Amino acid sequence: MEVSATNACGTINFSNSFLLNKESPSTILFKIYPNPSKDIVTIDLRDENNAPDKDATISGELYDIMGTLRSKVALNNNKATFSVLGLNKGIYVLKIYINDQLEAHQIAVE
Repeated sequence: MEVSATNACGTINFSNSFLLNKESPSTILFKIYPNPSKDIVTIDLRDENNAPDKDATISGELYDIMGTLRSKVALNNNKATFSVLGLNKGIYVLKIYINDQLEAHQIAVE
């Protein structure tokens, strides 16, 4: 993933690369809502049978467009809610780590 941001102060480039563990036996489905959000965001993780994946080790982090960690997200029982109150309006990157896999999603803050 590569992102470039430009303003009156200049341009900054942010890039991140990752490898997915291809040996994962299950597929995790994400429901992240509401997006865009003004206050609270909810993450709900399910397996291919639409049931919570109880064997996965899951954590999350929210980064701003400059690559600065803004919040750690704790997922319990494959669900999490976190506040975006106080964050500047814009696009953020939500990284969800499941075992050795990384999923990245954009979150819009209004």
